[in-house]
Amino acid sequence: MGVIGGGAEANKTGGEGYGYTEDEWIFKMNLREFCEKEMKPRWKELYDPATQDAAYHEFLKKLGDMDVFRVFVPEQLGGIGMRFTTMMLCVEEVSRVCGGLGIHTMMQGMNVKAMAGIVPASFKKWGAGILSGDILCAGASCSPEGQSNYAEQACIGTFDEATDEWVLNGVKQYSSGGAMCDLLRIMGMVDGTTYHWYLTPDTPGLSRTANVELGCSPSASWVMRDVRIPKEMGGLCPSVQNRTIVSTGYDAFAMSVAAMALGAMSAALDETIEYLTNRTHDFKPVASISAVQYKFGIMSARVEACRSFVIKATDLCEAGHVDAVKYSRMVKGFVCDTARDICNECIQMWGNVGYDSETGIARHLWDAIGLGIGCGTSDLHYREAAYDMGLLGAPRILP
Repeated sequence: MGVIGGGAEANKTGGEGYGYTEDEWIFKMNLREFCEKEMKPRWKELYDPATQDAAYHEFLKKLGDMDVFRVFVPEQLGGIGMRFTTMMLCVEEVSRVCGGLGIHTMMQGMNVKAMAGIVPASFKKWGAGILSGDILCAGASCSPEGQSNYAEQACIGTFDEATDEWVLNGVKQYSSGGAMCDLLRIMGMVDGTTYHWYLTPDTPGLSRTANVELGCSPSASWVMRDVRIPKEMGGLCPSVQNRTIVSTGYDAFAMSVAAMALGAMSAALDETIEYLTNRTHDFKPVASISAVQYKFGIMSARVEACRSFVIKATDLCEAGHVDAVKYSRMVKGFVCDTARDICNECIQMWGNVGYDSETGIARHLWDAIGLGIGCGTSDLHYREAAYDMGLLGAPRILP
């Protein structure tokens, strides 16, 4: 992007401004202003179990009013139809304040696209509410067997031809946002092939146990006992067929988690620079000490390397490049690992107040650790990247 004007606009030629269209940059800056002015002063509400539910719903609605969930959704589905890169910058900006809310910034739009393609009746019933932010939609795909062996998970569904209904029995162990969702997407097996079902938490036979201490977003485990769902509210999701992983596309969910991790480390670094600029030693800002500046320089370089990696990966995916799948795996592992390192380093630079719940700096490390695990650990994604490099070994393990 070239220089459009003088003053502050000139900053768009480097750093964060590189790789975005002008419309995307404006969208990014407007969203950052909203997050800094309205969300950040109330960050505690987003992490306190007593206030999370209300705070998430309030801010999801406000983000919906800003069309944040529509950016990557095609116009024919009620979206804006912008690039995947636009959605990534949205989850990054929201994740600068709260990684859990960043997860739902991604999931709202992605769930709508999945619903429209796999379960059209669910999209017709709930799609508009998800895009507007009136409905918080959570997903449940993890099983007690773990996330690294989808093809080996127990079957949880059958189809009752007599009643024309799906019948679900089993357990989904972890669900981001499940503790407070209005709508649930369950992914599970029927005869060794994956399906999606959409249902409300009050569906008879469905029960949840909140696990608010797990991950970035208030999670829940789900138990299904003879849960019955109308035929039209379920549909085939072709990622696993006959207990064989068949999907070959890029992992949009994992790449979005990388963008969330980018948001966490960017915020941690910015807040640490501000803190040490104001804190003094020998009546001089701590940030003026050469050793501290050196650390800031290194961390800033690593953040920008991650941002460039995210942009390149999304560009390859949007172009349908042959290496898109491999890059979607590598970027998740690399960015999440880097985020954990930088957030940890930032806490050290705060000293003991880094662990003070009032400062909020520790939440970025909490988010970075959770994001490093979410959608598959870094090790799993590096292994999948090696598979895409053509190395001999076991077959693909992540859909």
